[in-house]
Amino acid sequence: MSDKLIANKKDSGRHYFDRPLCLVLIVFYKAIWGFLETLLGIFIFYSYRLVTNELMEDPQDLLANWIISHFNVTRSTATFGTIVIALGLTKMILAAAIWLRYKFVRELGIVFFSLIAIYGAYHSFVRFSWFTYFALVIDLVALAYFIFELPKHLKKSGIYE
Repeated sequence: MSDKLIANKKDSGRHYFDRPLCLVLIVFYKAIWGFLETLLGIFIFYSYRLVTNELMEDPQDLLANWIISHFNVTRSTATFGTIVIALGLTKMILAAAIWLRYKFVRELGIVFFSLIAIYGAYHSFVRFSWFTYFALVIDLVALAYFIFELPKHLKKSGIYE
């Protein structure tokens, strides 16, 4: 077949919302995790202020004292909360850019998923958990999709000529 016929032929995989299934799943995964990380970051950001205000009102508050003793709530908690919020917002922006098929999304996705995979691999070796390992595998699959499959879908959509 000629290249022109191949470019106009729709691939045989499942499509939802005029997008390949794998792309829909990546967008859904990143959007949900980004939203949850943003909410968690907001909670972390305000936790120090909430706990210290509660202790100022009632220094004998058992719950506030328990939280401080078990979760190491300090002033740096706000900094950590800001970082978690930024990561969550980045994931949601990436999911929106993937969904809207912006030209820069492939390069941004490769950089983002590479950095997340490197950190995930490091974190898996330092403190192994099945959840971290599962997230690392998902990010590696997404990275492989961005490197090998996404250019084919973007060409068929007319984004990459």
